[in-house]
Amino acid sequence: MPTLAEATDSLVISNIGHVFLLPPGSEFPDIGSIVFGDESTYGSAIWLGDTSSENLPEFEEDGGDISFKRTWDRKNLRSVREDKTITGTINAVAITKDFLENTAVGGVWNEATKSYTISSNVTAKQWMMLIVVDDGINVAGYGFYNVSLLSGFPTYDLEEFTEIPVSVAVASDDQGRTYEIFAARPRGTANGDPVIVPQA
Repeated sequence: MPTLAEATDSLVISNIGHVFLLPPGSEFPDIGSIVFGDESTYGSAIWLGDTSSENLPEFEEDGGDISFKRTWDRKNLRSVREDKTITGTINAVAITKDFLENTAVGGVWNEATKSYTISSNVTAKQWMMLIVVDDGINVAGYGFYNVSLLSGFPTYDLEEFTEIPVSVAVASDDQGRTYEIFAARPRGTANGDPVIVPQA
């Protein structure tokens, strides 16, 4: 059971957040040493790009229901839990060449027209993924060991940035790991700079 101080120290408001992608089999960087904007502190991770502040990343679990097995003579002899699936959506607003190439396999970028051609054979792209949140006091994160990403159609708004939803399917890696929870910790410093400097 946590103490009151431990519980207080674990609280994080998702005021600022960043989504990073890593090649499968990589090591997650130390979230306490990431300086947002300084790619040398990202390890093997790359930034996905700006994401929506109106529609934050959302994940949901499906399945995991428990059923009980019986014989004719006796009830509830054994319980069986069905498999879980984890899916999510990240809404991107920085629609760049890198974003398009990192969220779909099989498209073609045309530098002359600054366009990305999507064909019928485009498939999801495999990554590890790290989501880091920062409230100015603490940072925390979730690391996913095996995700597939596939960008969709844009949504338009008269007052907000255009968004492209990225569907996320979460699976386990070859070691059976699905995700890692990085507990909240005070915002530290790296090279004398604040970690993950909030943007105004």
